Amino acid sequence: MNCVAGNDDIACTFSGVRSIASFCSQLGNTYYVVVDGWGTASGAYELSISDDGTACTGGVNCSPLGRCCYTEVTGAPSCANVTAAECEILGGEFNATATCESAPCYGSCCYVIQGEGFCGDEAACADGLTATACATLSGDWTAGGVCAEHPCPSPVPCTCRCELYPNAHGIHAADATTYPILDVTVNDFTINVPIEYHITDLNVAIDAIHTFDGDVEIRLTSPMGTTVILSDNRGGSGDNWFCTEFDDEATTAVAAGAAPFTGSWIPDQALSAFDGENAVGNWTLTFHDQVGGDFGYLIGACLKFEYDRILPVAFGSFDAVTGNERVTLNWNTSSETSVDFFELTRDGAVIANVDAQNSATGANYTYTDEELTNGTSYSYNLIAVDVNGNRQSLATLSATPSASALITEYALHQNYPNPFNPTTNIAFDMVEAGQVTISIFNIMGQKVTELVNGNLEAGRHVVTFDATSLSSGLYLYKMEANGFTAQSKMILMK
Repeated sequence: MNCVAGNDDIACTFSGVRSIASFCSQLGNTYYVVVDGWGTASGAYELSISDDGTACTGGVNCSPLGRCCYTEVTGAPSCANVTAAECEILGGEFNATATCESAPCYGSCCYVIQGEGFCGDEAACADGLTATACATLSGDWTAGGVCAEHPCPSPVPCTCRCELYPNAHGIHAADATTYPILDVTVNDFTINVPIEYHITDLNVAIDAIHTFDGDVEIRLTSPMGTTVILSDNRGGSGDNWFCTEFDDEATTAVAAGAAPFTGSWIPDQALSAFDGENAVGNWTLTFHDQVGGDFGYLIGACLKFEYDRILPVAFGSFDAVTGNERVTLNWNTSSETSVDFFELTRDGAVIANVDAQNSATGANYTYTDEELTNGTSYSYNLIAVDVNGNRQSLATLSATPSASALITEYALHQNYPNPFNPTTNIAFDMVEAGQVTISIFNIMGQKVTELVNGNLEAGRHVVTFDATSLSSGLYLYKMEANGFTAQSKMILMK
């Protein structure tokens, strides 16, 4: 019981003296008036209680019930509307302004389990926690919630979940040094797609940090060489791309957006340019930083494909060697599935059907077209035809047979086969005799070996590269001769 007011008059010796005690009442409380210390004088004593009509604040709650969150002896969480003293006895957490009905004690708590790298964190959820307990986990608390009804959002960048999407392929950075976006630099990042999708739609998702988005042109190049500009220096002085997805079917153009870019955006050039292509191979995502003073890094990128069928052939290369009234055609694949034959056409007319080997690791093929006219240029097309009659155009080239097979220009040809394991052939043409070097480099730009370094006669030359001692990966080969320089790529797959 609380004393809310009192008056101790020790000198009340005259009749008609009034003793007054004032207090501010609170609705719902019961008050008791205690009169003590009456004198010996006789007469009529009067006790009255009245409202002076003046509004007041700060009324004392004589029975201050509040919410008490506590744990039963069985370990079960519980809640009771009791006084602070009673809650203390229960060993609970007291809130004088809440009740169990208006503000439940317990709920669900979403928190993060820290992992390694950008993609290492994990979302976690715990039921039956108080807000205070959730706060110690740096979590987000839902009063009265349960985890089954309140799923926790993923704490990692969107591109970390690339593998959860069907027909999606991407890259994830381990840290800020994995894929740096260097200042005033063309920064290329490779995304390998191992499946022969015949593309009908493509969306591109990225997560990236950069301190001035307007400095950067973002573009995507397919294995077949088609390039689409996703963002042409958009975003001004704003920063970053978070869960950004380029989608031809989005509602807002990236040109109308502002950094940080989040959500879906129509790219500056349509991704439909890739429709109909074979997705297999290395795609190149380029961040071209064009103005000095700002930099960043790529967290992740994800290519999301839709397709109408899986193409039967993973194509390697197609090359021609000319001779006297003949052209020898060479091609290779890195994998084949359910292919019936390869069709060769010359100037639109079929000249041969070559049976497919249907090897999971690919195969090498050659065909010689004879009885040709020297000096005439012929156009060749290579087509794969599967067992259902579906046709896949793989490559085209032109070749001119000659009695002397005269070389009229310097050239470095695509290695054959490619991909290869462990040997491949590199052909190159010399217009004039002279000093020539053929060098091999790894992807870091370090010279691995030098295949040729000396004087050679004019004509076509072929050198064999043996990569037995090297690990799988992308390598570059470079030709330098009489002021001519050329470079190409090849893939060692062990």
